[in-house]
Amino acid sequence: MSNGYKGHGWIIFSGILLVLAGLGMIVMALGVLSANDSVQQEFQGTLVFSDSNIDVWGWIYLIIGSLVTIAGFGVFARAQWAVWTGILAAGAQFIAAMFFSFNPNFWGPALAILVVDAMVIHGLSRYGLEAAEV
Repeated sequence: MSNGYKGHGWIIFSGILLVLAGLGMIVMALGVLSANDSVQQEFQGTLVFSDSNIDVWGWIYLIIGSLVTIAGFGVFARAQWAVWTGILAAGAQFIAAMFFSFNPNFWGPALAILVVDAMVIHGLSRYGLEAAEV
């Protein structure tokens, strides 16, 4: 059941994970955008920028989540921009997970994220770029 591309399974694996990650970010964004004022006051002073309005973070998550979801579908179509977007998204998440791996409460999930991100990066960089050039 191959379409002639080497590493077809890696491409499908990477595309599915990008779509799921993007949809997860969209769900988080919608939760943040629907938060009431008491939740927003709880985070005041703790965010990197725009700590007076958590909606900014909701819109950032919504935009990035939409881009990652679209890139996941683009990986299925072997679009080179989608492959590069997927590599960058997985790389950014890999770096972020590195910080959580040193916390004893989060090292397990962080390790799982590191492994999955490494697999996505491998799949896209090894087979996604080959398939995009064909």
